Amino acid sequence: MITYLSPGLRFFHHGQEHGFKRKDSVHLSRAADERRDPQTLAFYKRLMAISSWAASREWKRLQPLQAWEGNPSHGNLIAMQIGNGAQALLAVVNYSSNQSQGSLALEPSDL
Repeated sequence: MITYLSPGLRFFHHGQEHGFKRKDSVHLSRAADERRDPQTLAFYKRLMAISSWAASREWKRLQPLQAWEGNPSHGNLIAMQIGNGAQALLAVVNYSSNQSQGSLALEPSDL
């Protein structure tokens, strides 16, 4: 999510959107026969649509704040706002294997 919603180029492996696990060499003229995963395909269809929309919008990284005193887990969160007003997307990713809590200070005009 971080990679595909942040500014810059978006790269996908051949077959990634179908849930293929093997990464075949681009130099081969053939690929392994793998089954397509319908759930992964549905996820990537949504992700690619959002990513295309986000590519032409204003992007801003947000700073998560402590949820309560003594809880440093907000440092595990990466937050971004894409667009503004009625055309805004807020994305928050927990970039750790632990449960994390935090809050965001947003202006009413942001969303």
